[in-house]
Amino acid sequence: AARFERDAISVSRTVELRLNAHLDALDAMHSIYVASSNVDSREFERASAGWLRKLPSVQAIGWHERVARQDLPAFEASLRSLGQPDYRVFERDSALSANDSELMVMRYIEPRAGNDTALGVNALSIRAAREAIARARLNDGATVTPGFRLTQETAQQTGVVVYRAVYRGDEPSRSLQGMVFITLRMEDALARLAVGAPRYLQFCLLDSDSPP
Repeated sequence: AARFERDAISVSRTVELRLNAHLDALDAMHSIYVASSNVDSREFERASAGWLRKLPSVQAIGWHERVARQDLPAFEASLRSLGQPDYRVFERDSALSANDSELMVMRYIEPRAGNDTALGVNALSIRAAREAIARARLNDGATVTPGFRLTQETAQQTGVVVYRAVYRGDEPSRSLQGMVFITLRMEDALARLAVGAPRYLQFCLLDSDSPP
């Protein structure tokens, strides 16, 4: 019993520490956008590469850009001219976002391999993401979605996305530019987060805030 309790506490602490490292990555990507008014695709790729190597439990690191609906054709044309000829914005649930005057469009995601089908999605057309983004706009920290099926998911894993809002300017006139985010496929993530745990232990990760 003493061994079980010791090992269980150790695994719990290890997973917690490793999860918190993901927030460090999110903060670092946030700082890049605070420091620069124009982060291009190559800069984003280089900035995220080190964190993706350090945190193999991360499925993706990316950027959602705030775009006014009336500016959407120009936005798509701009990205196509910058080397993404097939780039297009799309909706997961068009009824959910049909009356929105703005979109939160995925402009960058790394690594591209395995995630490129999500490029261009309007996060406000995904209910779980929409609710988390609304909360992220009200604070200056990380906000996580409940579990949901990721746009790029090809199996049956549950995913979560952690957002942090990027603003320009100071209160009261500051303006929202977009959201940096980190994506986790939770079964893969937990397996990597608990590397080194005793083999006799079985464990799971519960979200006590979400519906059953």
